[in-house]
Parts: sequence; C-alpha cells; structure tokens
Amino acid sequence: MNIRLLIIVSFFSILLADAINYLSTTMHISLDATYFIAALRLISLVCLLFFNAKLKWKNKIPQLAVFFFNCMILWNLVTIVRGAFAAEDYWDWKYLGFNSAFSMMIPYAIIVGVLFAFSEDLFTLIVTRLFVFGYLAIPLTLSIDLERELFPRALMITISFFVLIIPYVKLKWRLAIICVAATSAYLAYDFRTNILRILFALLVAGLYYARNYITTGVMKSACLVCIIIPPVFLVLGITNQYNIFKPTDDIDKYAIAYDNGVESNLATDTRTFLYQEVFSSMQANHSFIFGEGAAAKYRTEYFEGGGAQNNGRFGAEVGFLNTLLYSGIIGILSYALVLFSAIYYGITRSNNFFCKMLALFLAFRWIVFFIEDFTVYDTNYFFLWLSVGLCLSKEFRALTDADIKQYFTFSGKKKLVAQLS
Repeated sequence: MNIRLLIIVSFFSILLADAINYLSTTMHISLDATYFIAALRLISLVCLLFFNAKLKWKNKIPQLAVFFFNCMILWNLVTIVRGAFAAEDYWDWKYLGFNSAFSMMIPYAIIVGVLFAFSEDLFTLIVTRLFVFGYLAIPLTLSIDLERELFPRALMITISFFVLIIPYVKLKWRLAIICVAATSAYLAYDFRTNILRILFALLVAGLYYARNYITTGVMKSACLVCIIIPPVFLVLGITNQYNIFKPTDDIDKYAIAYDNGVESNLATDTRTFLYQEVFSSMQANHSFIFGEGAAAKYRTEYFEGGGAQNNGRFGAEVGFLNTLLYSGIIGILSYALVLFSAIYYGITRSNNFFCKMLALFLAFRWIVFFIEDFTVYDTNYFFLWLSVGLCLSKEFRALTDADIKQYFTFSGKKKLVAQLS
C-alpha cells in the first residue's frame, strides 16, 4: 500500500477538479464537466476514507480531539441524510450528491496532516513542481480569464500555508513561495480574502525571527483575540450597533480597473445582504439549532436566475452561513471544537515554533470563516484540515525546529521521515 502516492492522488484530484470547475463556470468555457468533477472528488475522498479505514491514525492525536472529530463527522452524516429526505427535485439531489455531501467529508483530510511522515512527497511536489510549472497557466488563459483568478483561486490557493514555512526552507524555495504569493495577490487584488490570508501568513512567519521574545502566553492571547472577534462583531451586527462590512465614505478611491476593462471596488460590501437573507430565511423556518439539511436553500431577492434559484439559493459565499444553514448551531459548534482543540494543542503542547505559528494561522482562519471560505470540497479546505492534523499530531508537535527544517528540505532525502514511519 503506497500511502504517499494515495495522498498525492487525493490532493491533485481535487486540484484538477478545482481548475476544471473554474474553467467551466467563471471563465464560461463550454465544458459539461459536472460528472467528471464529481468523479475526481470521489477519487480524492475514497483515498481519504481508505486511510480512515485502514490506518490507525486516531492513536496519534489526543483522545479529546478524536471525540470532537467523531461528533462532527456524525453530525455531518446526519445533515447529509436529512438533506436526502428533504430533497424534492433534480436540483436538490444534484447539489446534495455533487457538492454538499463532499464538502461535509473534507474534514477527513485531517489524516494527511496526522500522517505527516507520508505527506512529505506532496509538499515537495507542490513547491518544486506546481509552484514552478503553474505559471504556464497565466499566459495560456490571461486573455480569456477576465477575473484573473485561475492562478490564485484554483491553482495556488494553498499558498498561505507555504508562506508559513518560509523560515524553515532554503533560499531558493523561499523565493519561489514569495513569487507565487506576490503573483497571486497581483493578478487578482480584488480577491480580498486571499490577500488577507497571505498577508497574515507573512506576519505570522515573521514572528519566527522574534520567537525568543514571544511567550506562549502571548500566542495564546493572540489566538483568543482571533476567536472572540467574529462572535463579537456578529452580535454587534445583529443588534444594529456596528456593521464591520459597511464601506467607508471614501469608497470610490478603492475602485480598480483591470487592463481588460473589468472593474471592481475593494471596499464594496458583499456580505451584509448575505447575512440578512440567510438569517431571515432561517428565522422563518425556525432552523437555527439543527439547520435545514445538506440540500437546504435560503430565500433570496438579491440573486435572480433559472433552475433552483427560483425556489431559493444553495448556500452563500460565506463558510459560516453555509454551515449554519445546513447543520445549524450544532454544526458550527462541532466544527469550532475541533478547530479550537487544534489551536490549543498547537500553542500549548508543541515543541516547535512552527506549530505555534500554524495554530495562530488557524485562529485567523476562524475569522475568515465568517467572511468567506466557501464550504467546498477543494484544496483550500484540504489544507485547512491538513493543518489541523499537523497541530493535533503528537509526533509532529514533538519535533524540534531543527527537525521541521529537515522535514521541509524538498530534497528527496527522508532520514527524519524514515525514522517516524
């Protein structure tokens, strides 16, 4: 059983599915790829489920985290089943089978992080191959990719994770990672959450060089602030005291125009109405506690269109809203408990500074969860759960910073990994 190969297959199957999905939807290229994309996602998920069935990975993480993870997966399965019972037409079944059911199983990517000893080849391929040859997509699609997001959104959306490892890799790989990050930001600077992830990852990576002056208490406090911020602003927004998404009075100065004529405004509020519509729809259905199932739709007046849109809209562009709509407050809490446990162990029970940085970045991802982070079976969520796995892994947290540097050499020499395997 070649675990390394299956991990690579699992990730690159999603990457290919993401690229094809972007080509067929955003770029409006005539591709009837629904079943092909579903097949690629199924291949990826089968690999993850195979790991879950055949490998004793749960012995490598704290039992409390195992309990939280099992509860989350169980509730996700209940949500999928509820969606099946509630499905009424072709569009409901299509969304359930090709989208939400997959997204609720992506947490199994946690195994790739826990089994980090077998994941080194994946990291090596991404940095030494994808980050190099992925640039070919820019000249090949620039004239037809009006939003210029194939490179940053479909191919390189995992770049923020690799920004965190900059202090641990050789100079040439540092330059490669920085170039990909800069290119991703430049090509689509209205892809705001991507830029936020990159900038915050750069800030966290910079902490490495001041690690001797940063105590565990400081890192815990920073994580706590990140965890508290979303619910505080959510309450302020619900009570009409303060809307964090409200644009400033000088909104016009944030307007941008690409060379191809596409215009955008970096300060536009694209979230308030989503919160209002989802909350209003759920309030009418009294579904905040348990959600409405994996095939749920919310009533919308903002979006108009054919097909399922006439009866509602499948999900929004915010991870928190989607999770709330499908699986309710119970789903939000179950996700939070797994994420917060990874943050806790990464900060307080690690022998290396990388886990502390990764935990702080996961705390920041909790903020992004309330802003965007679509709940999709994609490489973005694959690496989110991989990061959770790394922070929970007892063996990875036991490594020293010198061990981490050896792990991220991308040289093909696996002395450290061979010992762990």
